[in-house]
Amino acid sequence: MSESRSDLTEVLLVDDNPTDALLMKTAVERAGNFEITVATTGDEGEALIVSREWAFAIVDLMLPGSDGVEIIQAGREKFPDLPIMFVTASSNAGLIDAAFRAGANHHFTKPIDPEDVLDRIRAYTGPIDPEHALTVVAVGARPGDLEMGCGGILCKHRSEGHRIAIVNLAGGGDPTSNLAEGARLSANLLDAQVLNMGDDTRHVADLDEATFALQEVFETSKPGVLYVPTVSSDRPSSVETHRVTLAIAETVPNILAYQDPGATVEFRPQILTDLSPQLERKLELVSYYDKFALPNVSSDLAKATALYWGRFSDSVVVEPLEVIRRPGG
Repeated sequence: MSESRSDLTEVLLVDDNPTDALLMKTAVERAGNFEITVATTGDEGEALIVSREWAFAIVDLMLPGSDGVEIIQAGREKFPDLPIMFVTASSNAGLIDAAFRAGANHHFTKPIDPEDVLDRIRAYTGPIDPEHALTVVAVGARPGDLEMGCGGILCKHRSEGHRIAIVNLAGGGDPTSNLAEGARLSANLLDAQVLNMGDDTRHVADLDEATFALQEVFETSKPGVLYVPTVSSDRPSSVETHRVTLAIAETVPNILAYQDPGATVEFRPQILTDLSPQLERKLELVSYYDKFALPNVSSDLAKATALYWGRFSDSVVVEPLEVIRRPGG
């Protein structure tokens, strides 16, 4: 008996290559409860992406009519939470960056493996299988840093059913401290596991201990995405956290660096993520640290920073990220 339409996960595929489109449609629909609608021109894709709430959209960048970047932008403006993946055979960094700035979530380079696409679709669409849900690890120096830098993005991961693990390597090791309290409250809001280490906010006190702890986290969680503080920071603890984490992250496919409170003018983000749907929740995360008067960590500053980066984007409020590693990037 065939599945009813209400039981199907509806996915939009925009690709003007009929062979590629047929292969993708056949592979994905055979793999599970998916129904793919194919658009073969940019204009058709732009009309379809805003016509309904798709579970997921896959967009080729090079199309007749409207290009893929325009389609992504139209979909993101109409549906802020729509997961959008783009595919391209081009290695043009400017084009790829434009797609991310328009609101894309993920990038694959042609030729692509349908199994990789299926894994990404399952990560974004429900119901979430706890045994196969995407796991995200966010590593910070001092508690409060990563909430300032990527708290909104972590809220988005959580809304999509992803598991989150948080590791703070400097200053939160005393469980009775204010920093540890803030970290626990923040982790509870994200339904995240949290590990706090060290008693010195200026440095990662024991690099060997930090390395061992991170190795255990990676082996247990097998993260698909890793967030680290930018190396362009004037705080030694952030630089040390960045370096010790990357030294053991060879198997993590996606690594992104956030703007930590010590970031310098050398911080150069390639991705500006729309924060509008998650702004209030991010400010709630950061507000747990307001009463501790930490330097460069406050809900007011978090909002001001998001507005500042919004000047360089079509979105009003933004979280910026540097790309360390991503598939095809």
